[in-house]
Amino acid sequence: MLRFGTYVRVGNAAEAYELLQKNRNNKIVGGGIWMRLGSRRVATAIDLSACGLDQIEETETEFRIGAMCTLRQLERHAELNALVNHVFEFAVHDIVGVQLRNTATVGGSIYGRFGFSDVLSAFLALDSYV
Repeated sequence: MLRFGTYVRVGNAAEAYELLQKNRNNKIVGGGIWMRLGSRRVATAIDLSACGLDQIEETETEFRIGAMCTLRQLERHAELNALVNHVFEFAVHDIVGVQLRNTATVGGSIYGRFGFSDVLSAFLALDSYV
């Protein structure tokens, strides 16, 4: 069972980093989908949902994908998928269902380094960086 001591919603990445440094048992909570696979006690759960990291932004030279962007957003972003020949759409469309894809985040999928993660494989194949 996953248990949290305290739960904090931070407003920016600097605040999250500061909390992470205070205790090695403090953890970032993205969507929380993959985190529940383990059984552990987390001293402080740090929620990034108020940090504005849930967007896919297009610039002249790149796409910037926030860590809190959901797999569903990645799946449905027309311009990004057109550019990469629908790699992300195909990588996530078989993941359980829309409800889970609306909750699971890109950051959690990459950070978890799960062997079953087609999302991670897609980012690796596209030579992206974090």
